[in-house]
Amino acid sequence: MPGPHAQVSPSAAYRWISCPGSVAMSKGLPDEEGSVYAMEGTIAHHMAELILTGQKPEPDEQETEFLYNNKIDLDELLKNVRYYTDYVGGLIEGDGVDVFVEQRLDLESVTGEKDAGGTSDCVILRPKKDGSRSMFIIDLKYGTGEKIDAPNNTQLAIYARAAYNYFSMLYDISTVYALIIQPRLDHISEWALSPAELTKFTDEISAKAAKALAMCDQPFERWEFNPSVKACHYCKARGHCAALAKFCLSAAGVDVLGQRNAPCVDAESIAAILDKMPLIEKWIGFIKEKALNMLLADLTIPGYKCVRGKPGPRKWKDEKAAEAALIDLKLRPGDMYDMKVISPTSAEKLVKKKLLTAQQFADLGVLIDRSEGKPNLATADDPRAEYTPMTEEDFPDESQPANEDVKDVKKKKQEKK
Repeated sequence: MPGPHAQVSPSAAYRWISCPGSVAMSKGLPDEEGSVYAMEGTIAHHMAELILTGQKPEPDEQETEFLYNNKIDLDELLKNVRYYTDYVGGLIEGDGVDVFVEQRLDLESVTGEKDAGGTSDCVILRPKKDGSRSMFIIDLKYGTGEKIDAPNNTQLAIYARAAYNYFSMLYDISTVYALIIQPRLDHISEWALSPAELTKFTDEISAKAAKALAMCDQPFERWEFNPSVKACHYCKARGHCAALAKFCLSAAGVDVLGQRNAPCVDAESIAAILDKMPLIEKWIGFIKEKALNMLLADLTIPGYKCVRGKPGPRKWKDEKAAEAALIDLKLRPGDMYDMKVISPTSAEKLVKKKLLTAQQFADLGVLIDRSEGKPNLATADDPRAEYTPMTEEDFPDESQPANEDVKDVKKKKQEKK
């Protein structure tokens, strides 16, 4: 993980490589508050560190409180963490293997940003028969978003180069393996390359970083912007970036009739609008967020004000105290408690906890129903099969393992025929 104030951080490399002006535009802006998912990932990394260093994986008091308040199952978290640590454990077996967990790295040697540093989840140096070493640099990603591949990943490459710059002074490194492990997606991706290939790839990144940093000392007119859905998504300047506003407003003003004298919007025009819509929708959200923050800071926006939203649902401050009070009121259990059978998803989790066998859960499949997925608009290159209304035979057999793709079920049925 990079330092808290890194301007060209590895995690944001895609942004500052494609939109170098965003670095200057974001300079001095406060960091955004971390999400529940980010904190969950931080705890997962801490548990992984404890396991790999031979310690008992026990959350501290603050982590325990967070897990409880957000109803995160520690056993499930540790199971996912062990997916990562078991894989790493296989890499560190053998004689002469050196392991560095949560290794601090000098990122300045790659990005050129003064005093920039970061932490690699794990660096492993394995001896080879010729006396040289293979260096493994591993990135644990705990989220459940999209699968991320290691080859040509700029964030991973920066850490790999920083690790190589340091460890090559101590070891003869002949091969670099950069890995991304995503336990909750059952995804492991590896990128093998020579030190020369790593150097060539990251030299280009270093040049991009130098360009972005240089703009911080240049007048605004020389800043270069390239708004896009991916680059703007986590950019701190997205709410007040004129380049993004201009791009979205221009996109929203697409000439829907083009050069044709037609009374209706045609398919090509709709496609042109849809291509820009993801960024336009996000930009509108950015502007709303910026406006609210301005009003909360006692700034004025003509014609708008900040109001209090609908209050959240009522809940007991202390459930145990509330339970005792209701018992004292002599309420019957049926009036005091909400009794509800667990969902099929919760029932499946009991298999992992060894409270049910896989066969017992499979036998419950005849009792499980699942609604058809609603039609969704997607780009033509979306990997999902094109939508066709489903018949009863098309629905997946719920007695089979979860997450089996509907198109796989269809394929199996066709093969039987």
